Formats: sequence, structure tokens, C-alpha cells
Amino acid sequence: MRRVSHEESSFQQLRWRVDVRSTAWPKGGDRFRLDKAIAELDELQGKFTRHTYDEKVLDHVVNSLGRAASYNQMPAREREIINDDISRLREYRDRHADWLNEHDC
Repeated sequence: MRRVSHEESSFQQLRWRVDVRSTAWPKGGDRFRLDKAIAELDELQGKFTRHTYDEKVLDHVVNSLGRAASYNQMPAREREIINDDISRLREYRDRHADWLNEHDC
């Protein structure tokens, strides 16, 4: 059985949380923004599983989630959860860049 890394588990949890919020919204601009974030998160997860780090896709996920939280009519608690997820993604990006610099050949 394949072992799931901490980062992969975090991406899966994030994907689940965004998906839950997306399905709770009727079709329209808010739902579209969340669905776009989910599609980009799926792309990021796919690359991560293939051991490919793509900061551009990571930035797209962060930006999509940021737009969804900014423009969405979701309750404050839901927006807070999304913003926490954005912070974790930014921390991951920053930590990953440091790791690459330390192990640069």
C-alpha cells in the first residue's frame, strides 16, 4: 500500500473542504469561482502525485481561492476556513522554495 505524504494529505483535505463549500452553492458566479479553484487544485494534486512542483499552478489555486473567498456570499466562518487554507498553501509554497534552495545542485 502506498504511503500518503503529509502534503498530499493536506491537499486532499483542502480539496474536500472546497468541494463541500462548492456543492452547497447554487449555480452562478460564486459556484463558478469555487469550481474553478477545485479544477486547479485537481491539476496541482495530479502534478504533486507525479512529484512535479509547479509554482504557477499553485499560485493559480491560491488566487482562485482568494477570489472565491473575496467575492463569495458565504458566511464569515466559511470564508475564514478558505482563508486559512490559502495561508497554508502560501506556507507550503514558501517552505518548498526554501527546500529547493537548500538542495540546489
